[in-house]
Amino acid sequence: SHIYYFIAKDANSAEITTASTPFKVNRNPTLTVDGVTPETGMNGDPFSFYTIYTDADGDPPSYMKMHIDTTDYDMIANGTGDYLSGYPYHYDKAVGGGSWTYYFKTKDANGTEVTTTPKNLIVYNIPDLSDFGRAPADPIYVNTELNFTMTYTCADNDPPSAIKWRDDLGSHQNLSMNAIDASDVNYVDGKDYYVLAYFNTHETHYWDFGVIHMAGWISGGQDSLVVQNRDPSIDNGPGSSVNEWRNTYWSYDFDATDLDGDNVVFARTGQRDRKSVV
Repeated sequence: SHIYYFIAKDANSAEITTASTPFKVNRNPTLTVDGVTPETGMNGDPFSFYTIYTDADGDPPSYMKMHIDTTDYDMIANGTGDYLSGYPYHYDKAVGGGSWTYYFKTKDANGTEVTTTPKNLIVYNIPDLSDFGRAPADPIYVNTELNFTMTYTCADNDPPSAIKWRDDLGSHQNLSMNAIDASDVNYVDGKDYYVLAYFNTHETHYWDFGVIHMAGWISGGQDSLVVQNRDPSIDNGPGSSVNEWRNTYWSYDFDATDLDGDNVVFARTGQRDRKSVV
């Protein structure tokens, strides 16, 4: 604050002064330590925009706003500090995927609007996994080669760090998938992947697909199948009924086949003298 008055005299009189009049020269506020936390994130994540309002005259703000895209948002005082040394404000907002320009603006009752330098916030879109496939269809047997397929799509055109197919959540198999078209670098409209795998036990198997992305591990396409058993077959066997003389040495030649590779146990069966067969 300041005061002023006027002084006058002529050659024949003493100096005279007017009454003192106070006046104030306003100083605009400043905005410091402006930014956002976290500095980047995923589509839909909450972000906290913040700045500190300082006014050398101790004047409160007429308004405190955060501007992003084409919209102003009224900021909230944190409730600590003072205008002379700095008063913190924030505004929390969930932001969609994309590149966003933001800045802060304010004014006091006696000054003009003050804005910060615009900054950029990058928000990544979470990729999408779709079109899950498996061929051939049931029935599936031990060591049947299976072709698992899926499509990876990212609106930001970000390549995946890794594409995986997992058997029983990776406890048995954790295989990297291959691009069907390695020259395709457009992830916006979807890129197709495949992997060849098989199961070697007769049981229910579960699998899923996943991608390692800056958003973390993203999975989808969970499914399961039962690996079926096939009965063994005997070729060149002696038939269903054979007569043998007591205490007579005998020998049969035959072939046994199991398409699943299972161990086959042989035995001679009858009403009496059932014996294991080697």
